[in-house]
Amino acid sequence: MTIGRKYLICLLLLIPLFIAGCGGGDDGGGFTNPPENGADSGENRPERPLEFTGQGNDVLPFQIQTGGAVFFDMTHNGSGVFFVTLLDQNANRIRSLLIESGNVSARAVENLAAGNYLLEIEAGGSWVIRITRPSTPQPDPDPTQPVEPVSIATDTLNNGLRGNDYAEVLRATGGTQSYSWSIEEGSRLPERLSLNSTTGGISGIPTRSGVFNFNVRVTDSRGEYYIKALSIAVDAPQAPQILTDQLPNAVVDQDYIALLQADGGETPYEWSAVAGINLDAIGLSLSSEGILSGIPTRAGSYRFVVRVSSSNGASSFREVNLSVTVSTAPSINQTSLPAGVVDQSYVAKLNANGGQAPYSWAIEAGTLPPGIEINPANGIISGTPTAAGIFNFVARVTDANQGE
Repeated sequence: MTIGRKYLICLLLLIPLFIAGCGGGDDGGGFTNPPENGADSGENRPERPLEFTGQGNDVLPFQIQTGGAVFFDMTHNGSGVFFVTLLDQNANRIRSLLIESGNVSARAVENLAAGNYLLEIEAGGSWVIRITRPSTPQPDPDPTQPVEPVSIATDTLNNGLRGNDYAEVLRATGGTQSYSWSIEEGSRLPERLSLNSTTGGISGIPTRSGVFNFNVRVTDSRGEYYIKALSIAVDAPQAPQILTDQLPNAVVDQDYIALLQADGGETPYEWSAVAGINLDAIGLSLSSEGILSGIPTRAGSYRFVVRVSSSNGASSFREVNLSVTVSTAPSINQTSLPAGVVDQSYVAKLNANGGQAPYSWAIEAGTLPPGIEINPANGIISGTPTAAGIFNFVARVTDANQGE
């Protein structure tokens, strides 16, 4: 008769474990011996932990000396699947303790009667399985409701933004509710984020950018747990870009107002002057809304650095130029205009020098010929004259600085 290698190993291993469990000395590798001579039943006395290590597929026999809850702590390192199935001594399936892949740590809880059992392992990497008894009694599961292994269903978490509210909820499946959540020792969430141990919610306002890796554990009401590696990337907020580098010219002793412009980031913006000319010294000020205003008191070319801060906390800087001039009144070049002819179209243009364009035009005194008028925006005199004669008038030009 030929026995397959896999089951030959099981039989060879079962013999010493069974002997150790049925009386005799303490060999350090199994559970405690059963009571002798009518002593206490041992149900409240924990059996010693039993630990298996290995790599790849295997079948592990073990013995339960007294019925009750049993913890199975399972760790897998490496790629590939990690399936752990609990079988009775005849290799009949009781239930799956873990169905996972990759690096994983988990605990399953099962109420077992005294007897011999098998763990069937299918693994792509190395593994450790530790079998222990709980220190406190565990509730019996409903035999009509098979319990799937507890697991963390969340695979990825949304990115956060530094300085902004963050909220995500971890999700678990299987096991016996309710769940409790915790971060494993040695790993941590991004600064100023916290995990709600009851709801699995992660929330707060992250204060540092970067990618933060951590291990999170979910534990169900029977003590089964599952540990999963997750990460949260916290991005630096986008900084607004200042578009203004040259401001409109200002004139000494005349009201001035200009608006600085920015794009990007999150509004509202907050503006400030941080370097360069002291704006107060030349009669100007910059509001937090980016409005530069006042009455300039000194002519000159000035440079100053402004900062704009977005509502998400990001800032940018830019040097801005401003020219302040002394007002000079515009002057009209012409003293006479070409003659016109009655009932024929007439066009002539007034021209000005100095001051600050654009100009505005008007007739200050006298009158134009009947049928002729002046365009106040460009100084063009046009129309069809209806009467002959010599017409004298005074034209007025006003520049953008209100100089005449």
